Amino acid sequence: MRKGLLHKGQLQTTLKRKYGISPPNFDLLLSSFIRLGIFSQETWFGDEYLFLHKDYFLARLPPGYVKSDDILGEERREYQQQVQEFFARYLEPSHSVVPAYIFTYFEAPAFALLQELGQHPLLKEDALDLLKGDDALFSEMVDRSVLTEINGRVFLLAGPSFLSIVPSYVIGELKQRYLDGQVPVEILLRELEILENMD
Repeated sequence: MRKGLLHKGQLQTTLKRKYGISPPNFDLLLSSFIRLGIFSQETWFGDEYLFLHKDYFLARLPPGYVKSDDILGEERREYQQQVQEFFARYLEPSHSVVPAYIFTYFEAPAFALLQELGQHPLLKEDALDLLKGDDALFSEMVDRSVLTEINGRVFLLAGPSFLSIVPSYVIGELKQRYLDGQVPVEILLRELEILENMD
């Protein structure tokens, strides 16, 4: 989809050949993306096309309390220094590649911990309770600079977030596909209209 509009039949054939996704499973997968507003399905010249509306990219963000003396307390100076050091060396991943380990943080119990830490720090034992005692997961999250522990308190250092963006990066790709005769002008203009109307 990151190349812009797609012919639904061609995508279905490709996914079946590469990943063995059957037509009923393809339609279930497709419906999720349509429901999320990532793309829409329209019929043009008797064929179904998928038009990209929005995309998401992974960002690592500190919590809103990063500057709150009341919430950070005595650990404020050390916490803020760790946040600064993390972002001084952090490189955003490519918008097209999300590290596989990130997805485990959007599942229970890690997700519950991240949600709670997004509001306020926790005592280490409370954080481990939310992780159902999974010390290995806790250590991994600290090693990957998602969390930090200071004086027995656990803080969100740079939590993973998916941010919605207008996929204007596809315009160049669409132009080239049009020039190569792969996309009819009417369908190209429709995709451009969709992108232009996205906020």
